Amino acid sequence: MRNFTLLLALFASFIITAQDHPKKRPELLLGKEVTIKELSEYKQKEGYTNFYTNEALLKVYEKGYMNTKYEALVGKTFKVLSVDPITDIIGQPGHSIKLQGEDGTILYHEYDTNYYYFIVKGGLDYPADFFCDFIKEEPFLDTGMTDYIISPSSAIALIKRKGTKITGYTLVVTSFGASLDTATGVTLHFDNGAKITRPSVKPSIDVTSIGTYTYRASVLLTDKEFELVKNNAIVEYKVGPYQETMDSNEWAEIKNALPCLLSK
Repeated sequence: MRNFTLLLALFASFIITAQDHPKKRPELLLGKEVTIKELSEYKQKEGYTNFYTNEALLKVYEKGYMNTKYEALVGKTFKVLSVDPITDIIGQPGHSIKLQGEDGTILYHEYDTNYYYFIVKGGLDYPADFFCDFIKEEPFLDTGMTDYIISPSSAIALIKRKGTKITGYTLVVTSFGASLDTATGVTLHFDNGAKITRPSVKPSIDVTSIGTYTYRASVLLTDKEFELVKNNAIVEYKVGPYQETMDSNEWAEIKNALPCLLSK
């Protein structure tokens, strides 16, 4: 317990993303002033999802084809009046955010981490254990060991596998290609110029619904390599024949969750 407390005390120094998204804790928005961010050009036609004029979340605000029109919300500022737990139409728990515009307009937003449109004035105040929410815990088969997984997307995961006599760390990375290629190997490039290579690793290959291919490989890290992961950022990686640029936000999520992962 003492070690966990010490790790959390150092937590603030690990945060390397903007404190602007509440993730699993929408209550952090309460009392904040938020501005509706711009959408990419191809998303503007779709408009903004989950904005309503009634508390029951039934009447879409300034409805376009399906969602709220882009021009009806872009750049507008609101005060978050309340964040209330709800149950959606299929019985799943969620949250409704009550917003008050500068002109007094009251709107209700059904919170969904996949449709996050807020720029928070002054940022959010993350509690010390905030990024612990991002770690999934799963038993590893029937071995008595447990996997603790940080996986910001399908492209990357950091896994801590722990048992009574063993603890190990594995990085799983995925690349994408338009054609089938059975080349072996995985290479991780770091921002300090270092790299980790496994030339003999054979990636698993899956075909997507649109006929492209995903190449996934696992790298069991040595103690020295894990120190490299802890203290540096992956900037590029190659799985099989295809090279990818690491998404900086996804890597930041892994680094921010590391203090909690280390305490597991």
